[in-house]
Amino acid sequence: MVVYNNSCGPEMEKVLQYYQKEHALDIISWPIDEYIESDIEWSFKGQVHNYGQLTIMNDCIYRNMDLSRYVLLADMEQIIVPYKHATLPLLLIELQNQNPDVTEFLFETHFHPISVSDDEGRFDFPEWKSVPGVNILKHVYTIPVGPDDFKSTKMIVNPRAIKQSAVFYALHKYGETLYVPNNIARVWQFSDVQLGGLGKENLTIDYRVWDFGNQLVTKVNEVLGKSVVMLSSFPSSYQVLMIDGN
Repeated sequence: MVVYNNSCGPEMEKVLQYYQKEHALDIISWPIDEYIESDIEWSFKGQVHNYGQLTIMNDCIYRNMDLSRYVLLADMEQIIVPYKHATLPLLLIELQNQNPDVTEFLFETHFHPISVSDDEGRFDFPEWKSVPGVNILKHVYTIPVGPDDFKSTKMIVNPRAIKQSAVFYALHKYGETLYVPNNIARVWQFSDVQLGGLGKENLTIDYRVWDFGNQLVTKVNEVLGKSVVMLSSFPSSYQVLMIDGN
């Protein structure tokens, strides 16, 4: 993973340093707002939009052009969830074998509002209460996407085939594009999105992430413990909750 770090708090810094020591993360210092006025809104009032997002994406593609077979471009609050495969690599192997000329795989974004959570409390771990961030296992409600709604995407690309990228798709590339069906994989975005008057009963429930719950809980606890985010109260051993997706 490559993180373009503009700034972060002390807890996040501990986690980033852990992954860096594990050789699973490259941290690119990106203090762009010290030099250019950045604007995170779509009004483009600043000198550059969203901390130079387009520059970051294209830099990441070119930086990893000779290092990686694929590059996944997504925000920190987004994950691409496969529905018929256990992992993304297995998904990509099948998609590429079926579509050998494709160099850009696009996945539709579905919003999971963090203001709405599962009521059963099965993921309310006491050890996690003091940890900043969002427990994605609790947010299985998603806003329905209508046929006329704007559909944003995130992408996995062959970096050697991309000449220039936009936010949601490649502008100039070699090869073809595949819009991956939602029943194969989709983007889950966990954000404080406005519900537009929708009640909880109007949202769609999607439990797919629970199929990965056992692995996720184990890995999260391992990282929290090793990165010392949990302070001295974090147990040295713990019982992992076995999760049934049904």
